Amino acid sequence: KRSVYEPNNLQRCRQVVCTKTRAFIIILIIVLISLTFALIAAFARPGGLPSCSELTTPSQNPDSVTTPPIATNGNAFPWTDIRLPSDVTPESYDLLLNVDLQKFTYTGEISIHIQAKKKTDFIVFHSKNISITSYSLFETDHENSELRQIKINEFLETTTNQQIYLKLNENLAPLNFYKIKLLFESHLNQGLTGFYRSSYILPDGTDRWLATTHFEPTDARQAFPCFDEPQLKANFTISLVHKSDLIGLSNMNLLFTELYGDSGLVIDHFAESVRMSTYLVAFVVCDFEKVTEQTKHNNIKINIYTPPSMIDQTGLALEVAVKVLDFYEQDFFQINYPLTKSDHIAIPDFAAGAMENWGLITYLTRSLLYSKEESSARDRQWVATVVAHELAHQWFGNLVTMEWWNDLWLNEGFANFMEYKGVNHARPEWKMLDQFLDDAVILGMSSDGLKSSHPINVPVHDPAEINQIFDAISYQKGGSVIRMLESFLSQSTFEQGLHSYLIKHSYQNAQTSDLWEALTIQAVSEGVTDVNVGTIMDTWTSQMGYPVVNIHRQGNQITATQERFLFNPRSTLEEEFTSPHGYKWYIPLTWITSESSESQQIWMPKDSVSFTIDGSPTWVKMNVNMTGFYRVNYDKNGWEILVKQLNTDHTVFTSADRTSLIEDIFALARSGHVNISMAMDLSRYLIKETEYIPWKIAVDCLGYIGYLLKDSPDYVLYKTYMVHLLSERLNEIKWVGKGDQLDIFLRSLVLGQALQLNVKSTIDEVKRRFKSWREGARIPADLKGLVYHGGIKYGTEDDWQFVWNKWKATTLATEKSKLLSSLAASNDGLILNRFLHMSLDENFIKKSDSATVIGAVGNNPAGSLLAWRFVRQNWGTIMERFYGLMSRMKRIIVATSGHFTTQYDYDEVKAFLEEKTAGYHIRAVPQSLEQIEMNIDWLTRNRQTVVEWLRKETESY
Repeated sequence: KRSVYEPNNLQRCRQVVCTKTRAFIIILIIVLISLTFALIAAFARPGGLPSCSELTTPSQNPDSVTTPPIATNGNAFPWTDIRLPSDVTPESYDLLLNVDLQKFTYTGEISIHIQAKKKTDFIVFHSKNISITSYSLFETDHENSELRQIKINEFLETTTNQQIYLKLNENLAPLNFYKIKLLFESHLNQGLTGFYRSSYILPDGTDRWLATTHFEPTDARQAFPCFDEPQLKANFTISLVHKSDLIGLSNMNLLFTELYGDSGLVIDHFAESVRMSTYLVAFVVCDFEKVTEQTKHNNIKINIYTPPSMIDQTGLALEVAVKVLDFYEQDFFQINYPLTKSDHIAIPDFAAGAMENWGLITYLTRSLLYSKEESSARDRQWVATVVAHELAHQWFGNLVTMEWWNDLWLNEGFANFMEYKGVNHARPEWKMLDQFLDDAVILGMSSDGLKSSHPINVPVHDPAEINQIFDAISYQKGGSVIRMLESFLSQSTFEQGLHSYLIKHSYQNAQTSDLWEALTIQAVSEGVTDVNVGTIMDTWTSQMGYPVVNIHRQGNQITATQERFLFNPRSTLEEEFTSPHGYKWYIPLTWITSESSESQQIWMPKDSVSFTIDGSPTWVKMNVNMTGFYRVNYDKNGWEILVKQLNTDHTVFTSADRTSLIEDIFALARSGHVNISMAMDLSRYLIKETEYIPWKIAVDCLGYIGYLLKDSPDYVLYKTYMVHLLSERLNEIKWVGKGDQLDIFLRSLVLGQALQLNVKSTIDEVKRRFKSWREGARIPADLKGLVYHGGIKYGTEDDWQFVWNKWKATTLATEKSKLLSSLAASNDGLILNRFLHMSLDENFIKKSDSATVIGAVGNNPAGSLLAWRFVRQNWGTIMERFYGLMSRMKRIIVATSGHFTTQYDYDEVKAFLEEKTAGYHIRAVPQSLEQIEMNIDWLTRNRQTVVEWLRKETESY
């Protein structure tokens, strides 16, 4: 879930000189133009209403927009809130869509059955980019039979809030039922949201098209008119019309198919859905084939759909889905999956890794398909975790849904936590629970240690804001605090509390407080009376950031104090949020000592705590296995003892505890809590480290130092030291060989580092294997990414073209991903510049891959300046393409601008991004600026100390 060019001189902003005369003329013109438009607006608008831009700046008030929206006919739109009124609620939808994949159009008929909750003479619902050609309203009985028609006096639409307003001739009566009937038409759009078109390539090179959906969070309204808010759940009865040589899929099982007219069309009728939110509705029209297996517990049909030529890549997903669904049903949630089938379909063009639509889960192709012969161990784990993640949503998200998007983390944080449990059940030998530390906890801390972060529970109201919280805070931090919660409650208490929560709120919506209440009740019922889950967890969800716990030891007496951790507390960035708790947390403090490996725990209130440890241990290690979402800073003596222990015998600590010591000390050196030389002293032990996860974190931490020194003559000192640390692993690693999952990951990591550090023997072997591959030899699956990357980095333009042709020809999704990323590894600026321009040309690269290309070039030291210049030159195209896909927008902005290390570059990036994003709310902008600030701050404070340490350390090498 987780970048590339020759550092040509970047054209700097030209200085513009403005004389007093020129300034006066410009100001006069602006005033005259403004006055003219003001007069026109005052006379043209009914009632002198203020004007409204089509693109409104997000409001600070979550319940309303700042400027009254204007209808498409130029009149004022009467409903001003971006949220829908609560006067009516949908009960059910009858939806028929007639899809034409030749013209990329569709027509629709929909009946929305509603109930009036209050007396009202208007109805507001959502619609976006849809042409409604007919509308009517009827009063109905409980069976939805029409009793009489109600006159609609006015039909208005606003593109600003994506809403339709029906002004009625009479009031609707509270508790009575009504039916909105609409005819509409639209195009299958070319983006990756709503109801859109996608394609794949047949083995003979021809394109095959399909129609598919992606509605989360607010794009069901792009496919059909609806009440598109998560709390407005309803039942859906869907029918799809399409050519007879295609198939239709939807959330529910197919009831029957029949001829539709005499034009070679058929209509698929699907069963009525369970009660669910609009963002979970899905339908696909395609020519795919499937493989099927049933679960053992409840005989649920698991279907994997793919293009016919890829059907042999479905085995892993099918196996994992069957095992994980059984585990969730029978062991963890203890609530039956309520549908008769679970479809999983590979979509060639997709905006996310996957989407949990109830009963029809859609995946980016490489997130579902796996070739045993050609895909790597990393690919295998990715497919398994994505399948487990989406299946977890069938309970946490689908069965019980957050009431509004501010509680998105309830969906995503929990699914992030559960995917590791699910895969751990299906493949225990992969040690997934150990990997959670690297994949979730530390990733979440990396994002949340910034001033530009946001609380887990964050106020959002418009689509742009909602899209931007699908990030590491909602997913990884959310999952991490749930892991911490399970740890201090106990697994059994946690699981029983979740079961009660899901039962109580099934087919309904819930807030974070509902989950806390269920867990507290369960804890109290089991005699755990010192824990109020809501009081504790509110300090973790309602304020951003996390604490660093400062440990001071005198003999066997420990004093712990807390403060907010920031990577760069000296940042000048203005924070968007304030803390309701003064950046203090209730913290479950745990520890082990040199005399006892049994974990002890005490609660730390929102200030400080003192406690006594048993015996007279040499060292104390806090935050056992890093189960708490906090860092630990020991006093100088405490760090020196722990560093000495690691260098003497690191095996007295678990892999997780070694990982947390590495991560904490380097993070604390960045923040200024610890001298960087202490962190470097700790890193010496790595020459004896043999496990993947500590090495992975160490490479990330030390790699940041190398990244900041890369353009300096002192980089050779860093490289010498790193090669020394890696030497024993390099000597013992075999290029080809079997091993468990983490052994394979360690081999890839070490060889990748050796390649990056220009170790000659590694470069020679990579070049040899690349040459052999070009001549027809096979590369072992787990070495492909390394060999492709090295072959391009040290290769010729002809090598680049060869890989490009391979990328175009392959239909294997995991292979395509590796080949495309490797193309960004070139050291040739001309090649990289050409590749960047190809990224925005759909004749070369699909829209779904273009952000990957730009980000990969930006992350290549040889291409970072090229990528930044390219983004500046093509900003309008990039905004048009990616503004609705904020995760990709973030990837582009951070990868191309976050690497700078000087104040000059900071000022330039800041001026450009703030000008171009004025009026938009793009979180990636302050994140990128903060990253540059951190780079400058680190170099200012730590560069000299690190260089002196490295020079002294490497003198004897």
